[in-house]
Amino acid sequence: MESVEYKSKRLILTKDEKIIAKSWGALWSRFGTLERSGRPILLIFGDWSGYRSSQYRITHIDQSYKAKEGFSGTVQFTDNTTMSVWVKAVTREQIIKNKWSRRPSYTSLINDLIYSGEGYYKVGDH
Repeated sequence: MESVEYKSKRLILTKDEKIIAKSWGALWSRFGTLERSGRPILLIFGDWSGYRSSQYRITHIDQSYKAKEGFSGTVQFTDNTTMSVWVKAVTREQIIKNKWSRRPSYTSLINDLIYSGEGYYKVGDH
């Protein structure tokens, strides 16, 4: 009889980690399905430059529905601050380790960037 190997991966989360997972809602379960099927979890990040370097921060984290892994671009706001945008393949463990709660705050502008096809989108020019 041939032996069959099964792999099981289960995350045991602390109270704080459960809060991060909960921020993703139903997507958290979908992420598990993606991982089990060998497909990547693609997250899209946006970081705002701020007016001073001390204001720099990641302002957008969400699942990437439209852009592929490796995508990057820039949104320039009317006040000349910018948001760098990139897509990265991650695991649920990385999401927890890095404390990446879901923050879908700039979805419309990021979609405008993606649809521009140029990797650069200036707010107010379109």
